Amino acid sequence: MKRKLAFLLLMCCTLWPMASCSSDDNNDPTIDSNVVGTYSGPMSIAINGQLVGEPVNHSVIISKSTDKSSVKLSIADFSFGTLNLGTITIDGCKCDYANHTFSLSATSTVTISLGTTNLTCPTKVTGTVVDKTTTLNLDITVPGLNQAVTVTFSGTRP
Repeated sequence: MKRKLAFLLLMCCTLWPMASCSSDDNNDPTIDSNVVGTYSGPMSIAINGQLVGEPVNHSVIISKSTDKSSVKLSIADFSFGTLNLGTITIDGCKCDYANHTFSLSATSTVTISLGTTNLTCPTKVTGTVVDKTTTLNLDITVPGLNQAVTVTFSGTRP
């Protein structure tokens, strides 16, 4: 009888640490449920540091990239003043999570259409997503025109 009790006690002591606890649960937030979506809010545009017009309401779509660990930003009908530059898409934005904040960053190029001319522009993206709210900054260098375009966006998603 003592052997059976000792064996039962040994089994309980051996199996107890294997019991599931919160550290075994997958509580890491995912890009799909916390970042991906359509964000709406004011967008400001500055050229060489000078604000162009008033901020306008716009939408930015953040979707998953094909590599599944980064995101893609799309701004449809990107325009200011009388210029409609088409859709701006930046794929491969790094998406890191720390302290309840997703941080987005990328260095890329975007193609801007000016009439029949397409310009390939170096672009830097930084931003955050916290609780369905994003803030984004795009720094676009327009070669040949010696212009630095800064786009600032702050938006929310449902």
